[in-house]
Amino acid sequence: MALNLVNMNADDMYIDSDNAEASIKTVKNYLNNINDDLTKLKISYQKLATDPSTQGTVKEQAIRIVESCKKFIKNNEIVKQNLESQMNKSVREYAQVMNSFNELDAAADQLTGE
Repeated sequence: MALNLVNMNADDMYIDSDNAEASIKTVKNYLNNINDDLTKLKISYQKLATDPSTQGTVKEQAIRIVESCKKFIKNNEIVKQNLESQMNKSVREYAQVMNSFNELDAAADQLTGE
């Protein structure tokens, strides 16, 4: 799935905020669902890792899985934050470009007297 942040059609450039927000919301929902599953997995393996009857390699693997789940959950949260930040950055950059075009148009109008 592509994130459609900007429509770069030469005749009609604009921030495609509706599609961008919908795309980001979809990705964030996927990440939330993944985090829910990782949390359930982490809880299951935490029980296994802390159970007194679990020993040796099984205990070590359970601890590793718990730590991996924690890392994935944290990374997914960072990805969600970055998506929001990038969308906001794209909107700002586009606005700067359009302001430059408007300034050029105004300068050209002054030169031509139009």
